Amino acid sequence: MSEQTNPIISFKNFSFQYRAQKKPTLHDINLDIYPGERVLIAGPSGSGKSTLAACINGLNPFSNPGECTGSLTVDGVDAPNSSIFELSAHVGTVLQDPDGQFIGLTVGEDIAFALENSCVPQKEMHEITRHAAELVGIEKRLDHAPHELSGGQKQRVSLAGVMVDQVKILMFDEPLASLDPATGKLVEGDICAQAEQCCKNVVALLESQGLTTANVVKTTVFIADMNDFPKGNEVYKKYFCEPFPARSCVAIKSLPLGAQVEVEAIAAL
Repeated sequence: MSEQTNPIISFKNFSFQYRAQKKPTLHDINLDIYPGERVLIAGPSGSGKSTLAACINGLNPFSNPGECTGSLTVDGVDAPNSSIFELSAHVGTVLQDPDGQFIGLTVGEDIAFALENSCVPQKEMHEITRHAAELVGIEKRLDHAPHELSGGQKQRVSLAGVMVDQVKILMFDEPLASLDPATGKLVEGDICAQAEQCCKNVVALLESQGLTTANVVKTTVFIADMNDFPKGNEVYKKYFCEPFPARSCVAIKSLPLGAQVEVEAIAAL
């Protein structure tokens, strides 16, 4: 990424500890993500994937109280000293369960929710909403209730809902978890195509184990607990240095497109 001078997301010696916990969940994270990168955040359950994402979109520490140390910059914003409202103009998040993200009584109302909050004029709001729906292929369902849609269609509505804000960073929390393989492939392609065509943004995919990167991922960030790697393990020797932190972040940039990302396979390298 030498041609890129400024990362769009930058962690520098960043740690986060929830108020209710005795030890940090994230410890001494150093990670740069550049404009246009498509990133997979992988790791075993409890390794800190969702915590890392919640620090990027502002849920940590503004909704989930805790202490941040070090620095985190998101699209030029000092995230720990910002607000959820300010960060929402830079980061759009699509949740694992789209039903928990729906607000409107119809697909059109749901896509337009952020525009209504921003007091966008009605005519302009309708145009933007229809355009976003067309981009994800859901324009024929604008008058439908969200519960009438299939799982894949719901994910597309959620994607359109964050795209209307023209955010630079899209973040997906296990977007394929509730979908069958065939539908998952379609949604996976939508994520990649629309991210490049419309937003010129970073796509952070938060996945657990055993998922394919297909054509979505360019960089894999693997988060691991120290217990996942014996000290003689090659991954440990290559990516981790003494003393081993509570949680650490490792960028593995050599994984080919379409590679299977398995926690056990990475640990066995």
